[in-house]
Amino acid sequence: IVFPMGRQKADPLHAVSPLLTCSHFADCPVSELGSATGKRRMAVEAKPPARAWIARAFIAIEDVVYAGLGLLLGASALVLLVNGAIAFVQNVARNALTANIVVLLDSILLIFLVVELLYTVQVSFREHTIAPEPFLLVGVIAAIRRVLVITAEFGHVPAVAETILQRYVLELAVLTVLIPVLVISLLLLRKGRLNVARAS
Repeated sequence: IVFPMGRQKADPLHAVSPLLTCSHFADCPVSELGSATGKRRMAVEAKPPARAWIARAFIAIEDVVYAGLGLLLGASALVLLVNGAIAFVQNVARNALTANIVVLLDSILLIFLVVELLYTVQVSFREHTIAPEPFLLVGVIAAIRRVLVITAEFGHVPAVAETILQRYVLELAVLTVLIPVLVISLLLLRKGRLNVARAS
């Protein structure tokens, strides 16, 4: 219908202010509804979600904890190394290295254990993943160290009670089975990783 002066009949939907009509989705025109929805979507995408901020906070806390653990383990390894070197020099000066060789080996294995834990912390800090190989190697070192300690206790004690002897023998038997299992598991993991690297 054409009215005078070239004016057309006003659409009642557009006659009302957009602020009022767009307050309810049912009254909002399709074009305005699409533009408003797009603007809201862009505003939501522009702001990172709360979960992302929480994840970043957890990662930062994890890095701080790993850095602290690395410093503690590094300092412990240095102190153990210095004490081991001093004990070695003293035993050589007293000509008592043979008698205290087990204690010296125990200190060396303890340093290896701390260094492997430090390597595990380093890998976890760098890649934010936990590799099983360092833990298996730490288990092997700890088991061998325990065998050395039991051997040293047997050598220094002239008479051992039967119950203590049975406990030592049982512990040695368990360690004898545990060490090969850990070594085989470590070799299988490394072999599988090499196969995956070659295939890729």
